[in-house]
Amino acid sequence: EGITSIGESTFNSCHSLATAGLPAALTKIEAHAFADCHSLTNISLPEGLTVMEEYVFNNCESLTELINKIKSKIR
Repeated sequence: EGITSIGESTFNSCHSLATAGLPAALTKIEAHAFADCHSLTNISLPEGLTVMEEYVFNNCESLTELINKIKSKIR
């Protein structure tokens, strides 16, 4: 807790990362933070998240449900 942002490319290419719990205080996820995490299947975004930069979940094929939810909110 107390973490308010995840920096650029922090978890990029963590191929064995399957799930991630994000703190409630998180407000920003920078570009490519979880890109190429091919095994990532579950992540909950906190309600206070206000900034999500480009390509955060790029090539995270197992996160299709979350990615579709994000895309529908952006449109």
